[in-house]
Amino acid sequence: MVPPGAIQPGGAGPVWTPMEAYAFAWKLVTKKFGAVAVPLVVGALVMVTLMGVVYAAVILGPQILVEQGLIDGSLALVLTYASMSVLILVVLVIQSYMLGGFHTVALKAVRGQPTSVGDVFSGGKYMLTYFIGLLVQQILTAIGYALCIVPGVMLICGIWAWGYLVIDQGMGGVDALKRSWEMMKGHKMNVFIWGLLSILVYVAGELACVLPVLLISMPMIIISSAWIYLRIKGESIPEPT
Repeated sequence: MVPPGAIQPGGAGPVWTPMEAYAFAWKLVTKKFGAVAVPLVVGALVMVTLMGVVYAAVILGPQILVEQGLIDGSLALVLTYASMSVLILVVLVIQSYMLGGFHTVALKAVRGQPTSVGDVFSGGKYMLTYFIGLLVQQILTAIGYALCIVPGVMLICGIWAWGYLVIDQGMGGVDALKRSWEMMKGHKMNVFIWGLLSILVYVAGELACVLPVLLISMPMIIISSAWIYLRIKGESIPEPT
């Protein structure tokens, strides 16, 4: 058995477990709820609200035009399909802006640095990079799933850390995806298990009530992912105090 913090054979980086990631996230979120969870929660609410408004406009807009007698049903159907394409693009733009802020807050929090609500809205300068990265990620994931479910899952596990590389190392979207794949060698199975555990954490919050998902589960998932990235990178992580 390889002791915690040791280097795996083949230079795959420090050994870690998904339970370690969530144990750290639980300590950090509960001990520094105001500084860690609140910014993430505010950011999530803003992102969901923006996407909800756009979604409502796309879905309800054509129906309202039909009710007002401005267009007929067949044209409304065409307009709805065309609007869905715009919706996908707008959602990607919103995510491109907000994800940079989420990752900034998570990295600072795990490193023991001060965080604020303003940090979650600091992703504007990374927006184009994230947009390119998200677009390429979606294409690669679609190709992976088209080949088979297993390659798709393995691909996701290999490139999931690219957003942290953009923030932490100033990489471009495509370069970050490539570097993430290299970093995850020897770690994909643990990342897969962490993903399954994240689903359980989310479901546990849902079963308790919708509010715990927003206040506890979502921040823990984000914080645990930042911990995993820094651990694989080999960076020393201070214990939450």
